[in-house]
Amino acid sequence: MNYWAIYNKRHDASIGAPDLTMRELMIHHVYCMLYFLGRPSHVYATGTSVHFEDPSAHDQLMITAEYGDGIIANLWGSFSADDRSREPWSCYFKIIGMEGSGVIPWDVTKFGEPVLPFWDDATYWDSFLQVQSYFLNECLGKSQQPLSTLDDAYNSAVILDAARQSLTDKRRIEISYR
Repeated sequence: MNYWAIYNKRHDASIGAPDLTMRELMIHHVYCMLYFLGRPSHVYATGTSVHFEDPSAHDQLMITAEYGDGIIANLWGSFSADDRSREPWSCYFKIIGMEGSGVIPWDVTKFGEPVLPFWDDATYWDSFLQVQSYFLNECLGKSQQPLSTLDDAYNSAVILDAARQSLTDKRRIEISYR
């Protein structure tokens, strides 16, 4: 089984700052990975700067997360380029399993000219509606638990810290959740 979270959306080169892509983009990838797969045992991360004005700021990051049962999660994030291909991977989540697979692309409905990244993407706008609707109708209205917890926030921080260590050390890191 494998998991893919992919994001390719060019942002203005002047916004680049050290750790921006990790903290502002990859956190979403990690949260989704935790929801679908749970906590990985190891990570390896690599990054480059090909677009940001600050050469110390990674505008492309790849995190590979490994699980004890053999699952691999691939988390890709890029603020350096738009995917304008026929089947774009602007924002793309995919799980491929032994008995089936599923995919969620965000490039299915477009409207208008984008003023900012994703502002022309109906699926991006709809994601906010779905999150708010679940919280209001299910959590507040029916006393259901939120889809993420403070434990998820902690686990995400631990995973991203391990990914940062991997970037620095250029090696695979075993994750300690304590």
